[in-house]
Amino acid sequence: IGESYLYSTFGRAQYNFDRKYFLSANLRRDGASQLGTNSKYGTFWGASAGWEISREKFWEGSFLEKAFSSLKLRGSYGKVGNIGGLGNFASLSTFGSGLYGGNGTVAFNQVGNPNLTWETSKKTDIGINFGILNNRITGELTWYKSDIDGLLLFVPAPPSAGLPSSIPT
Repeated sequence: IGESYLYSTFGRAQYNFDRKYFLSANLRRDGASQLGTNSKYGTFWGASAGWEISREKFWEGSFLEKAFSSLKLRGSYGKVGNIGGLGNFASLSTFGSGLYGGNGTVAFNQVGNPNLTWETSKKTDIGINFGILNNRITGELTWYKSDIDGLLLFVPAPPSAGLPSSIPT
């Protein structure tokens, strides 16, 4: 059994003007023991905006008001960090003890990678929310994109190398 930690600080700010215009921003800083000394901490942020078009003056009495009881445009962009799947102290090579033929032994348990860094997803989300029939029926159309940088993988090691089964990269 081992130990690991995740240390986080975060903050969020939201603004709503006249229930029509919405802004939100967040910032997060995480630190994890599984990562190497130089990359233990990662800073991640996000921002979003929304516009409730159906609350605008031009909406009242327009043909759109007859078709839609609500209509909102929204969008967001952010960066998210991930260390899922990394074992305890994954950046370090470790050894363990055991017995072989009744004698004490030392065995290579884990191949460490001191260059491990945060896997980072950059996410974009743009959409429209709508309601019809006095919001008895609601719907949403969304375009979503996620790009991943620094993908965390476990590369299999060949048995002939004399290493444990995989190496984190």
